[in-house]
Parts: sequence; structure tokens; C-alpha cells
Amino acid sequence: MNTVEEDRVLRRHLAAVLVGVLYNSDRKSLQMARAETHRLVGAVTTCLGTHPLDKAGQCGVCKSSECALRSDLRLALMPFDGVGEEHILDVVGIERKK
Repeated sequence: MNTVEEDRVLRRHLAAVLVGVLYNSDRKSLQMARAETHRLVGAVTTCLGTHPLDKAGQCGVCKSSECALRSDLRLALMPFDGVGEEHILDVVGIERKK
């Protein structure tokens, strides 16, 4: 599998998790969230490990105090106040059936 295919598989999995949690019954949503949360936290932790900070707080990869990965994660993990469902689906690349 090449990088493009891996990216597609990853995005589809994330979309399936998001849609499953948003649109299943409360019980199924809870089960899915419990099953996936540790994996998602592990993935974010792994990503952060690839961009370690030095003692001065500079990213070893970005060579800056403003790490691009950490900035993107910070923006992605902000609360969804005022962000509609359409925007969430757009972010993960899901086309809404009309």
C-alpha cells in the first residue's frame, strides 16, 4: 500500500469513527468511543513524539518554537462551539448525501 492509499484508509477510518459516534444510538456511540479513544490518543501521542521539543521549547523537526504539528493539533482539538455538523463532515472529507 502506498502513502496515498494509506492516507485514504486512515481518513476513511477516522470518518467512520466520527459518523459512528455522531449518528449511532447512545449505547453504540459510547461503545465506539470507548473502543477508539485509546487508539486516537495513542496516535496523537505518537505524532507528538516525532516532533520532540528541546529544553528551550523548540521543535526538533520544525526548528522553531511554533511547531506546525502541535499548532495543527491544537486547532483540531479546540472545542466545537459554534462549529456545525457540515463543517465537521467537511473537515474529515465526508460528502453529505442529499
